[in-house]
Amino acid sequence: MPLIAFSLCTGLCACSNAPAPNAPAPAPPVQEPVAKPAPTAEAPPPELPVLVDVRAATHPGFDRLVFEFASDRLPQWRAERVQIPVTDCGAGQVVPVSGTAWLQVRFSGAAAHTPEGEATSGPRQRRLGLPVLRDLVRTCDFEGEVTWVAGLAGAHPHRTDVLVSPPRLVVDIAH
Repeated sequence: MPLIAFSLCTGLCACSNAPAPNAPAPAPPVQEPVAKPAPTAEAPPPELPVLVDVRAATHPGFDRLVFEFASDRLPQWRAERVQIPVTDCGAGQVVPVSGTAWLQVRFSGAAAHTPEGEATSGPRQRRLGLPVLRDLVRTCDFEGEVTWVAGLAGAHPHRTDVLVSPPRLVVDIAH
């Protein structure tokens, strides 16, 4: 009889519902991620800086061009000598620019017109007649590109400077 009591006690003890002393806690139920709706429209592109003024003047020792923008920033730009013929960026037609050397100032990510298509930077061609700056022609205002070409009285050196409030690119051409 003692053997039956021992077997009965061992069998009952093995059937306990209590967790083992070092057993891991049960994992919480897995939740499926909630799908977020796809965007239905893209944000509008940032407004392009708009060229609102182009000025030219002579100073002792140099002629100066100033390109002024109505924006909080200046667009990307590049000023470099070019050869003729100079062409219109939209139509590809040759644009006459007087002078014996030419300096191109190109702005990328800019506009020189209103949403209605009206020019914002004054006349397209200007006969300047300054000691070095003879002619100034806008050759591009198309698809975010604005380009001006200055006709010079010779291959004079130039330097550029950036000013703020309002954003301006200054190009000085030595006499």
